[in-house]
Amino acid sequence: MLRSTGIESPHWEKTFFDHVLRSSDSYDAKWEYVRNNPVRAELVQKPEDWPFAGRIFDLEWGRD
Repeated sequence: MLRSTGIESPHWEKTFFDHVLRSSDSYDAKWEYVRNNPVRAELVQKPEDWPFAGRIFDLEWGRD
């Protein structure tokens, strides 16, 4: 789509990695990574202490 508008490549940053969530295990792993960002940044001791945490929404797998 970007090529058809005349926008020159590259369309992504060089280090960009497009990760497709392929299973509920993959989704869980990515959620845990994001959930632990404030801990890694040493803003809180435990993920549940972060006051701006979102919530998990169940995804339906196998939909096309």
